[in-house]
Amino acid sequence: MIVDSVSGTTRDPVDSQCSFEGRDILLVDTAGIRRRGKVSRKIETFSIVSALKSIERADVTLLIIDAEEGVTEQVTKIAGYANERRKSLVIVMNKWDLVKKDGITQKEVKEEVYDSLGFINFAPVIFVSAVTGHRVPQIFENILRVHEQYVRRIQTSDLNTILQLIVNQHPPPSKSGRPTKVYYGNQVSVAPPTFVFMTNNPEKTNFAYERYVSNQFRFHFGFEGTPLNFIWRKKKSTHSKKPGKRS
Repeated sequence: MIVDSVSGTTRDPVDSQCSFEGRDILLVDTAGIRRRGKVSRKIETFSIVSALKSIERADVTLLIIDAEEGVTEQVTKIAGYANERRKSLVIVMNKWDLVKKDGITQKEVKEEVYDSLGFINFAPVIFVSAVTGHRVPQIFENILRVHEQYVRRIQTSDLNTILQLIVNQHPPPSKSGRPTKVYYGNQVSVAPPTFVFMTNNPEKTNFAYERYVSNQFRFHFGFEGTPLNFIWRKKKSTHSKKPGKRS
């Protein structure tokens, strides 16, 4: 373990078992990743690697941001890694008590965070102070709520009702003038929720259309704080060749 009197030097993750509202939670406390120049490159690299290993173990990732500093390059990297590993997320703005408000609101700060971290704009943002304890219980409330969404299953009939509504409102791009059809969908796994959609033209469901479907799923089903995986597959033809005439 690396320990020093300088704040932010402890680098080994620490596991802590706790309970909230009758639910057991294992907290993996990783060291803060400080800006380059405040610590050596070696310590910075070690802390990042430690944080990434902890993310691999997690179901819910708490992205803790120093409210005085805002979104830094290191924060963006960690957020990107957690999203790539398809972990659910809660964004925690710590040290909110130290921020000079000067008319700035939490809504405005939240918008700034989403502007910088648009790829995880599905994650809730909460404002706390670890020193004073202000709103700290909200961290645990969000952990439980987001995890519930992370392992949530949608009934197939409800899924397909909403899927057809979404497709009818805004069909996928066509191919050479031929309409792209989405026939049906199934949820195949959780953590994160993963859906398979059968279509006649899977290659035309591009990133923009996936984002549209994702936004609509969140509108109808929730899924706060959790990434969604979509898999588009070509529906096999059910038509068979007619048998030839017998001689």
